[in-house]
Amino acid sequence: MFWMKILHIINNLSKGGAEKLLSLLLPKLNKINNLEIDVLLITDEGSIKLYKDLISQSGIKIHQLNCGLYEFLKVASKLFKFFEANKFDIIHVHLFPCFYYIPFVQCFSKVKTKLFFTEHSTKNKRSNSFFGRKVDWFFYSRYDKVVAIGDAVKSALIARGINEKKIIVIENGIDLSLYKKIVKNDYLFKIGMVGRLNSPKNQKVIIKALKFLPQNIVLLLAGDGKEKNVLSDLAMDLGLQDRVVFLGFIDDVNLFFKKIDIHILSSKWEGFGLSAVESMACGIPTIASDVPGLSNVVFDGGILFKENDENDLAQKIKDLYGNRNYYNEIQKSCIQKAALFDLDETATKYKGLYNSLFN
Repeated sequence: MFWMKILHIINNLSKGGAEKLLSLLLPKLNKINNLEIDVLLITDEGSIKLYKDLISQSGIKIHQLNCGLYEFLKVASKLFKFFEANKFDIIHVHLFPCFYYIPFVQCFSKVKTKLFFTEHSTKNKRSNSFFGRKVDWFFYSRYDKVVAIGDAVKSALIARGINEKKIIVIENGIDLSLYKKIVKNDYLFKIGMVGRLNSPKNQKVIIKALKFLPQNIVLLLAGDGKEKNVLSDLAMDLGLQDRVVFLGFIDDVNLFFKKIDIHILSSKWEGFGLSAVESMACGIPTIASDVPGLSNVVFDGGILFKENDENDLAQKIKDLYGNRNYYNEIQKSCIQKAALFDLDETATKYKGLYNSLFN
């Protein structure tokens, strides 16, 4: 069997779904017989120690350029030297601006390597302009394969003019053995969300929904971000400051799920929604906004609400809060749906993708 050395490149290992996925997936891939995995970070700034440890402790070497993400000439120069000194069969890229850097640098390198890119989202700011879409199209064309983390992401790529033959769908997964059904029994009924505190995640709609809910229902928000003060002010303006708790970034999502009765993902868009799978696997009834990507993950397991509609969200929460039989029913369906997203299956599909280039 052909031995393959594969380099995964990402900006850093900070607080994000793509970063968390790599910390879980790459150790699995590195155990596959004919694959040897390395990781390259543009910068170590903002990286989570837990994610780095999960990768390095599995025997994967982590390389760091130690550049600012947008120090173009410095990054390009260091990447060029790195590629000249290290030979890989496949370079697998994640996120912007790495998406631009790697094809650009390879144009000037004598070493020609197969390039893959994983698209983790259905939207980006660049796609809002004609020029941005054209530039993106050019760089997508430089990759041999583009991995979409769901059908909604694939549809978004095709809509941007990306050749469908280049796209392969490999959905994210989790290690199901780490997540177990959690039983709730305390007085306070806790709803919560895991995610960056920023506009696309739209925690505002959850806070607005809280005003329609009984007083013993409180909201726990796990995550950091630039909208924390905005969200805190909103809770204050609505008189809900005592019912909204900001927990900051958390390493252990299982510990968070032990604290809550319902998990809510209120995103305006998502490529997948890894935390939805995690909460469903724990048997936490999960409510998500009905948007492409996220709806595919949650549909037929959890519950969907109209995007940015606090009234509809509040009603969905009341339905679970007021009916224990219904709550238990959704628990069971969430566990069943989460079982479809097994990390071993994700790793197997990546192996198949890599092997396909050399068969």
